[in-house]
Amino acid sequence: MPPSILADGPTEAFPYRVESAAGAGAMGIVYRATDVALARPVAIKVMKVDVEETSDLKSEDRRRFLQEARAAAALVHPGVTTVHRIGKINGAPYIVMEWLEGRTLQEVVREDGAKSLEQASRWAYELLDVLNYAHGHGVVHRDIKPANVVVVESGRLKVTDFGLAVHRGRELVKTAAGSVMATPQFASPEQLDGQKVDHRSDLFSTAVVYYNLLTGAMPWEGKSLTELFAALFSKPAIPVRTRRPHLPAALDAWFERALARQREDRFSSAGEMIENLRQAIQPPKPAEAPAEALIKTEVMIAPEASFVAPAARRPWEGVFALVQSWSTQSLGVVEREIFLDKLLDTPLHVPPFAGAAVFGDTCLLVEGGVVFAAIRIQDGAVQPEVELPSSSEVRLYSAPANYHVGTITLLASALQSSPARHRGLDSMVVNLPAFTGRLLAKGFEGVLRLEESDCFALYLLLEGRSALVLVGGSWPTDPRKAGWQSWLSSVEATASFFDRHIRPPSFWFRRGFRNLEWTVERLAELPQGSSTATLASLLGSGAQQAQRILRAQLTDRSREMVGSVMAASAPMSRFLEWMLQVLPRVMVEQRRSDAWKYLADWLLLIDRVRLHADVELPNSGKRESFDLVTSDADGKILHLGCRVDAVDVDGFNRFLERVLATKEAHKKGGDIGGVFLISQSFSEPVLEAYRKSLHRGLGNRLLGIDKSMGYDGFVRVGARRGFHLLLVEERDGGFQPRFID
Repeated sequence: MPPSILADGPTEAFPYRVESAAGAGAMGIVYRATDVALARPVAIKVMKVDVEETSDLKSEDRRRFLQEARAAAALVHPGVTTVHRIGKINGAPYIVMEWLEGRTLQEVVREDGAKSLEQASRWAYELLDVLNYAHGHGVVHRDIKPANVVVVESGRLKVTDFGLAVHRGRELVKTAAGSVMATPQFASPEQLDGQKVDHRSDLFSTAVVYYNLLTGAMPWEGKSLTELFAALFSKPAIPVRTRRPHLPAALDAWFERALARQREDRFSSAGEMIENLRQAIQPPKPAEAPAEALIKTEVMIAPEASFVAPAARRPWEGVFALVQSWSTQSLGVVEREIFLDKLLDTPLHVPPFAGAAVFGDTCLLVEGGVVFAAIRIQDGAVQPEVELPSSSEVRLYSAPANYHVGTITLLASALQSSPARHRGLDSMVVNLPAFTGRLLAKGFEGVLRLEESDCFALYLLLEGRSALVLVGGSWPTDPRKAGWQSWLSSVEATASFFDRHIRPPSFWFRRGFRNLEWTVERLAELPQGSSTATLASLLGSGAQQAQRILRAQLTDRSREMVGSVMAASAPMSRFLEWMLQVLPRVMVEQRRSDAWKYLADWLLLIDRVRLHADVELPNSGKRESFDLVTSDADGKILHLGCRVDAVDVDGFNRFLERVLATKEAHKKGGDIGGVFLISQSFSEPVLEAYRKSLHRGLGNRLLGIDKSMGYDGFVRVGARRGFHLLLVEERDGGFQPRFID
C-alpha cells in the first residue's frame, strides 16, 4: 500500500492526518492517524491495492473488508472496536476505527505466561459479555482468538477483526465447502470440518482462549496441525486441573461442556456460560455471615473514581471543577454544524469521545454519541432548549479511560431535577451503606446526594457499584483520609436517592432523530363508504370506552438508525403515542371530535409520520422544519407539530407564521388540517395571543362562521381554508390538551 495514497489528507472528504504504519496483514495495512477535527487518534485500515492476483480474489477481499466494517458497526458495546467511517481513497477501500493502545491476549500470554484465576476469569466474563451482546444482535464473529482481543490501557478487553463475521445470517464472503477461514488452533470442530457455523462456534473458541489464559497451553496437544486436529476429533480435552491442580474442581466439568465436540452438547448461549462459570469458580459463602454484614462490606468500600473540590459549594460547580481536571484539547474556532457532526458522529456508530465539550457559553456532557446535558456555564442551569452560536471556540475535556460507560449520564442526571426515590433521609438515623446496598441489589442506578449547609457529595451508583464520588465544600472530615465506608457511615447530612434520569436537550433529538419515520397501523376497521369516519363510530360515545384504534411502528430503516428503545423514549415519540392512542378517546369522551373535525377525523387517515422533518414549500425553494409531520397514503400532509420547553408571545407568533407559510404553500392540495404546539405550560399572554390567532384580523363575521359550523381552535387562511391549532401541555411525562372555548 503506497503511502502516497494517503498523503493528500487531511481534506474535507478525508479529515485525517496519517502519521505512521502500525501493522500489516494479508489484505491491508493499518495506519495510526489523527482525526484533526476532534484531535483524537484513530486507526485506518486500508486494503492493499496490489491484492489482485485474480479478479475473483480481489472481489472476495473487498467483500470481506466491507463485511468487517458492517459487522462491527452493527454493534454498540464498550467491548467492540468502534468503527467511525468507511470509504474509498484513490480506489482503495478503508475503515476508520478507534485507536487501541494496549496488548493482545496473545502478547499477554507470550510475554507474561498464564494468568491468575481471578484475572483470566474477569477477561473471560468480558469476552463472553461482548459475544452475548453480538449474538443478540445477529452477529457471529467466527474468528475468536487471543490475537483478536486487545487489553487496552484501562484493563478492559476490546474485540477486533470482524472480517469473517456473519451479520444476521448474511455472509458477504461465501466460505467454500471444506475450507477453514478461522485460525485452526482456536476453531471449533464444525469450522474445521467445513460445516456451517453458528454462535456456539464463538463459545467454543472463547473456552479455548480462557483455557490458554489459565494454563499458557492448549486443550489438545499435537506436534503438528494434523496431530492437533486428530486429537481434537478423537480425544477429550486435557482437564484444566491436570495442568493447574489448585484450580476449582468444578472448572473441569465447565470446560468439558464448553469444549464439547458436538455443538448441541455445549452451553446454549454466552449468558449461560457466564452464569455457569461464576458458579464454578466462586467460593462458598460463609454460613455464619449475616446478610446485613454482607451488604455493608460489599458496597462502596472504595469508589472506583473520586474527586474532591473544596471550593465548590453547589453540585454544578463541582461538576465543572471535575471536568476541568480531565485531559483537555483546544480546537480553536469551529462552525457549529462541523463541531456537532464530529462530536456526535453518525447514529449507527458510537464515537469514542466521552466527556465534556465547551462550545460558547455552554458545556455539553457527551457519552456514546448522545448529549445528555447542556449546561450554562454562567450559573450551571441545565438547558432543555439551547441555541448554540453558529461558530465558537471549542474545548474538549476527555473523561478518564477508567470511567465506566454510563458515568457521564449519571453526572448529567445529578444536575437535572428529577423525582426522588427517597428524599430527606437523616444519615444519623439511616444506615446509608446498608440502605444503598439494598437498593443496588434491586437494580437501582442513579445518584445518592448528601447535603449539609454549603457542602455536598454525589455518589454515582452504576451496575452495583459506586462508579464515581464527587465531594464539594468543606466537610468536617476528609473522606479520602477517613475512608469512604467510614465517612459515609459517620457523616451528618441529609441524603436523597435519585433514579437515573436521562433527558437530552431538544436539539440532540432533532439532530440525532432527523426524519425518524413511523408507519401507522389501524387496529379497527373503518366503516364502509366513509373515508373520514368519525371517532365516535369507532370508540363509541361512552366515557368509559378505552379501545385503541391506532398504533405507530418504527420503519425498518429508522429502527436500524437509532434503535427502538431510545426512539421510544424520545419526547416526540411519546407525544406521537399519546396523539394516536389517547387523544382520540379524549376527543370522544369530551364530545369535541366534531368541533375539531379536521384535526380529529384526520387522525384516522394517517399512514406515515416523520419526526423532526423538513416540509418543502412548493415554488419557493424554501422549507420549514417541524417536530411532527403526518401524512396519508398519498403523501398529503395532515398534521404539523412543534415542541418547546418554554414559549413566550414572540415564540408563539414565530411558530404561527411558519405554519401559515406552510399552509399557504400547500393550499391547492388542501393539506394541513390540524397543528399541535406542545410545551410545559402556556402563560396567560401566550393564551391571549392564541385567542387572537383565531381572529387574525378577518373580522367577527368569519369567526361567527366558525362558531356556526361548530369549529373550535380554528385558524382561518382566507375565507375558505384553515386549520385547527391545539395547545398541549407536557406534564410529568404525560400530555394534556388545553382547550380554549
